[in-house]
Amino acid sequence: MPVTKQKKVVQARVESEVKEQANAIFKSLGIDASTAINIYYHQVIINGGLPFLVQKKEVDPQLEKAMVKAQAEELGLIQDDALNLTKEQRRQRWA
Repeated sequence: MPVTKQKKVVQARVESEVKEQANAIFKSLGIDASTAINIYYHQVIINGGLPFLVQKKEVDPQLEKAMVKAQAEELGLIQDDALNLTKEQRRQRWA
């Protein structure tokens, strides 16, 4: 008697138009969305990551600097200067 593998439900929110276009492609390939998602998950495992290149758009240098600083503060590499600000100053900084 064959052993059936336990399956789990995966839910995701996708824009209607994206879902319709993807489902049309899946149909042309003779598969459904569930099969396509299973293929994707297997490819993630095989590749040890996403099975396609993910690139970031060019980020504003000031924004990137602020992001790096925030991450360094979060990791404890530099002191979080927000601790020295008043509540109003913190609110203005993140507004």
